[in-house]
Amino acid sequence: MGRFLNYLLFVVALWFIWKWRCEHILNPNFKHPNCPRKVILKFVEDCWNANYDLDKKVEEKICFLAWNPPAQDWIKLNVDGSMSLVLGSITAGGVIMDHKRNWLDGFSLNKGVGSVIEVELWGIFEGLKIAWKTDHRKIVVESN
Repeated sequence: MGRFLNYLLFVVALWFIWKWRCEHILNPNFKHPNCPRKVILKFVEDCWNANYDLDKKVEEKICFLAWNPPAQDWIKLNVDGSMSLVLGSITAGGVIMDHKRNWLDGFSLNKGVGSVIEVELWGIFEGLKIAWKTDHRKIVVESN
């Protein structure tokens, strides 16, 4: 574990040096931290505790997940969106199904750059447009 911690410390220190250099160049109001060593060590400690807390007991719980159909004469719109943390690009997709679990329609879309909440809302909007155009008015929407 000691070697890994040293590698983590090295990588995090390089990342902060690069980050602070970019901030210094791009942001004229940027102020370097008074004690960069403390900032780096605190970040490494937080990473370590978040990922390697071996003392913490995790309760194992089994739970079965299933899609529940809508009531009769209703349709269900299931939507999910995603955002690339690297590029910031957002995409969404969705499916529309009836109470008999029949697939009625689906879609996927790219919306450029945005946030997670934006892409979820774009997905809901697109799904509702499709449902509305096909004369469905009783719609259950599920999104995360």
